[in-house]
Formats: sequence, structure tokens, C-alpha cells
Amino acid sequence: MAHRQETNYVFPKTSECKPSDLDGFQWWALLAPKKTDRTAKPYFRVQSSRMKPSYFCTEYRSFDAFKLFCNSLDGIKIQSSSSTMPHKPRGQSRLERLSPEILGLIFEVSEPDGFIALSLCSQSLWALAINWAQNGYLRWRNAFSLAGTPVIYASSYLKTLPQYLYDMYPKFVTEETEEEVATPRLYGQGRTVTRSTAWFNDIVLQSHLVPVPYDGLYVQSFEQIISKANIPFRLHKNMRSSLPIMTIEKGSKWLLRNLTNNEYIRMESVMTTEGEVTVSHVGNSWLTLDMLLFWLICWRGDGRQNTWSWEQLEGYVGMTEEGIDDTLHDPTYGPLDDKFWPIWAGNWVGHSLEVVTDRELDSSWVDRTKSIETLAPKMLLTMYGLALAEGSPQARHHWESVFEQRGDVINEEHECYVSDGVTIEAKTHKKIVIGSLRVHADCLCGCEL
Repeated sequence: MAHRQETNYVFPKTSECKPSDLDGFQWWALLAPKKTDRTAKPYFRVQSSRMKPSYFCTEYRSFDAFKLFCNSLDGIKIQSSSSTMPHKPRGQSRLERLSPEILGLIFEVSEPDGFIALSLCSQSLWALAINWAQNGYLRWRNAFSLAGTPVIYASSYLKTLPQYLYDMYPKFVTEETEEEVATPRLYGQGRTVTRSTAWFNDIVLQSHLVPVPYDGLYVQSFEQIISKANIPFRLHKNMRSSLPIMTIEKGSKWLLRNLTNNEYIRMESVMTTEGEVTVSHVGNSWLTLDMLLFWLICWRGDGRQNTWSWEQLEGYVGMTEEGIDDTLHDPTYGPLDDKFWPIWAGNWVGHSLEVVTDRELDSSWVDRTKSIETLAPKMLLTMYGLALAEGSPQARHHWESVFEQRGDVINEEHECYVSDGVTIEAKTHKKIVIGSLRVHADCLCGCEL
């Protein structure tokens, strides 16, 4: 159901951001401005991409949101078996004689393919690598967790910040004047730079890109490399099972909590078709944490809006059934940015969030689950409309499958002539039926209707 973004959309291309990266095309970065470390680049970017949030959601991408925001370690399990390759006594190589601390540093800077290739060199290296990997998620989480710290997914073109961030930085960020925000961008000139733009530039220039949590990728690399290793086939299954995998109890209930406003949204565990373990809005398995957060924490900051209230969000319409029908006839009728207006000024932008196991909360907490339930079908139609107009074939197939899971796809018989032009036969086709909308599900049906 969700998969990581393609590498050609990652921007900047290197872990560190250079001044030249701040010119040119718009890009987006997920930042935690209050979280720093004592490295040369104290800030970090979790998601850094040229893909607009609306397209990111339409293409059902993932940025490992659950691993980043999970704050209930009791609700997850790191599964692995204790089996390793049978050990045969022999002399140790120079690499094997290195201390576990030095080998740990080598493992830490290795990509998944390099990590697996190195670990398969000997029984002792495999045992050390497995022991190191079993604690890999906890080390990664301790360094990069976003639970409980303010977050914003910001555009590199921003000219203003949401009021909450102005309040957070009273000594460092002065609110822009109307003249600054309204200054047009002239042809041949660089983009308008305001105090807020300078704030964004300062953070990203001092940031590095967070490495992907490798726990799931180790298994993928193992399956690709093991066949090339001189290791008996009978050992492959046990060796694979010793690689750690993070799991969540099937059907477990969770809460996405806003610690700034004392609000929460009910979530439940899901396993995506890509094999990712995450949580989604209750009753809407397609609305994963990654996607929901993009509708809540994104900030374009073009000066034309502040964050939306929940009452304002009730007026969201998005792509209508008639709009979908128009898009089928002419893709240029597909949804533009205005159809995604809640995503450009998320009402939780700059707030501190966490995902925790379900629990009793006192009366100071406000449940926003029903608000998302009201928005969900509108979000769904809007993303389907963008998939029809500009999305990949995989995205279109994905959203058709979502409609099928929701019970919005029916089988309908049509009579048609066969190749001889005389014989008539009945064929069954799949159609998406939502209110007045009746759309042929091209990808699910696989026919040429």
C-alpha cells in the first residue's frame, strides 16, 4: 500500500544541503527545528524531496512515519531467531580480530548490501552482525525519533511561518511585513527572501539527511546476496529468520496524539502491500500515518493563509464525483493545488506529536477521529482524481484497489460483438460506483473497454 519515494525525487542529492540547493525548483523538507545534536550539522531532515505533498500522497509513498513517531516501545516487537551459521573452528582473519566496537562502527556506516555482504564472510562476523542489527532500530530511534518534538514539513519557497512557530522563536524570527510577503517574483530574479525564508535556509544548511531505518532492508539485501555466497541452501531459511524485523500486533489500537493542543486521532495497526508495518486511521486502512501527517503538518507558507481550524476543514470539498467524470474525459480537468487546500497549511504544523498504544485519556483531550472520518472520502476522491490526471499506472491501480476494498466496485455485464462482428457475448467488467459516479476500473478489470 505504501512505498518509499523514488531516488530521483530525493533532494538535495547529498546528505548535506549546499547554498546552491536553495535556488531553482521548489522542494520540501520534514524538519524538527527544536531537535539538535552536537555534530557539525546539528539539525536533520527526515524527508527531503522535490515531490509535492499532494503527489506524495497520490503515489502512496512512505517515509517510515511510524518508526519516527512511535513512543510506545511496549507496543512493538523486534522479532528474530537466535539461530546462526554453525561455527567451525579456524584461524581468524584481520577483520575478525577487530574489536566489536570497531566492527560496530563499520556496520553503522555500511549500506544494507554492504552490511550483508560483510556479515556473510564468516560465521563469527555473521554472529556479530546479527547481534548488532538486533539493536539497530533502538539506536536509530534514540538518534532520530520525532516523538514529542515540534515538526514541520516546509516548502523551500516559504515566505511566512505559521503563528505557532513565530511564538516558538520570538527572539529569532520577526514577522514579515505585508510588503515583504506581497513582493512579486520578477522574471530572471531569484525568489523572494523574507525573514522566514532565511530561517528555513539557516536550518537546512545546518542539516543532514536521516538515514533510512535498515531493519526491513537487511532482509531484502540478504535475499539478493545469499545466492551468491558459498553457503549451503539448507541454512538460508534459518539465517534469514535471524535478521530482526519490527512488528506490531495485528489489530492493535493506537493513538496519534498532538501534545501541543491535547488532541488525538484513533489509529490501528496495518500491514501494507509493500510489507511495511504501520498504523492507519481506524476504518480507513488506506489512510496511513504517513499520508495523514502530510495533511496535518505541511506548510507552503506563500503568505495567503494561516493554519486551518477543524471547523474550517469541515467545509473542504475537494474533487467531486462530477469532477472525476470530467477528468476521465479530459485529464486537464484533474485537481490542481486548490483542490488540495488543507494540505498546504496543516492545522498541526509546528506541533509536537507522538504515536502511542491506545489508553484512557482525561477530559482535557479532544478526539479528532470523526473529523478525519468526515474528510477521508473527500481526500480519497481528490487523490484518485490526481492519479487519473497525472499519476502513474501503479497509483491508479492502487486507488482502484482501495475502492474495491471499501466495497465501491461492482461487477457489471456488458454484451459486445466478438472479432467476427456477428457473434455477441457477455463480458463482466468492474466498475467503481460512488453516488452518481460510475467509472470503469481499467486497472482492476484489465480489459480494453
